[in-house]
Amino acid sequence: MSVSQQTDLQRQAAQWLVLLSSDDEAERVRAEQDFQHWKQTSPEHAQAAAGMERLLASLRDMREEPASEQRLHRLIDNEIRHTRQQRRSARLGTALGICLVLMIPAWLSWQQRPGLWLLADLDTPIGQWQDTRLADGSRLTLAGGSAVNVHFSATGREVELLRGEIRVEVAADAQRPFKVVTREGSIRALGTRFMVDKQAGATTLSMLESRVLARASQAQDQGLVVSAGQQVRIHQNGLGEVHNIDAQILDQAWQQHRLIARGLPLPDVLSQLERQYAGVLSFDHRALAHIQVFAALPLDNPQRALQLLETTLPIKITRLTPWLIRVQPQEP
Repeated sequence: MSVSQQTDLQRQAAQWLVLLSSDDEAERVRAEQDFQHWKQTSPEHAQAAAGMERLLASLRDMREEPASEQRLHRLIDNEIRHTRQQRRSARLGTALGICLVLMIPAWLSWQQRPGLWLLADLDTPIGQWQDTRLADGSRLTLAGGSAVNVHFSATGREVELLRGEIRVEVAADAQRPFKVVTREGSIRALGTRFMVDKQAGATTLSMLESRVLARASQAQDQGLVVSAGQQVRIHQNGLGEVHNIDAQILDQAWQQHRLIARGLPLPDVLSQLERQYAGVLSFDHRALAHIQVFAALPLDNPQRALQLLETTLPIKITRLTPWLIRVQPQEP
C-alpha cells in the first residue's frame, strides 16, 4: 500500500471514529450500519476497524464514569502493546493504532468543555509565548497553550483565564478595577505584577510585586490579601496555604521560559512539560511521586527537558513516535 493510500485510510478511520462516537443515537445507528459495510470491503479496512472498535468501547466506558488519568494511561499502554504486535505483521496497523491513540486526549477534552477555548479572544500555540499590550496599557503575557477572554468596560477590567498560564502587569486605573477570573475563583489587583496558572481543579497565584485580593468562587468569606513573594492555590471552595517564593527568580524563569524545580515531585514537573508538548506524554503519578527533581528545565523545548531528566533520574523514557512518549520508573 502506498503512502497516499495509507494517509487516505487514516483519514477515513478518523472520520469513522467521530461518527461512531456521536451523541445522536439515530446518527450513531446509521453510522454503525455503514461502518459494518465499510470494514468488509477490504482486509485493510477490517484491520483498521478492529483498532477503532477497541478504542470506542473504552471511550464509551469513559463517558459513563469519570475519565481518570490512570484509566487513560492503561488505554494507551494497551494500544502500545497491540500496535507493537501488529508492527511485526503489518506496519499499517501500527500507524492506525497510534493515530487513534493520539485522538483520545483531544476527544476527552472536547467532551469535557467543547469549544470553550477555541473561540478565545487571545490564545497561544503549544510551546510559544506571546506578549500583548491591552487597551488600558496593561501588559499580558501568555505561556504556550494558554487562552483568555478579555472583558473591558467603563466600570471594570476583567481577564478570564480559560487554560494555561499568564503573567500580568496591571496599568493603574482607580476607576476600573482589574480582575483575573477562573472557574476556581477571582484575583483583584491591588498592585501591579503577578502570575496565574490554571490547572486541573485549581488555580495557582504567584505574587511578584505589590498585592492582590484572592477569592474562591464558591466560598462565602471576604477573600485573602496575597502579597509579593507569596503563592497560594485557589480551589472553588476555598484557598490553600500561603507559601513563600523567590519572586525574582520565578519572574526571571518565566521570562526565559524555564521551570525551576527545587525538590518538586516528578509528576508535577511532567505535567508542566506535557502542557508544552504537542502529543501524548503518558506517566503514572503514583509510580513516580517519590522521585524529586532539582533542575532548571526549558519549558519551550520539552524533548530537551526530558533528555535532561532521563540522564539524572532513575526513570525510563520510551519514545514510540515523536508524538507519543511513556515515562516509567527504572526497573530494579
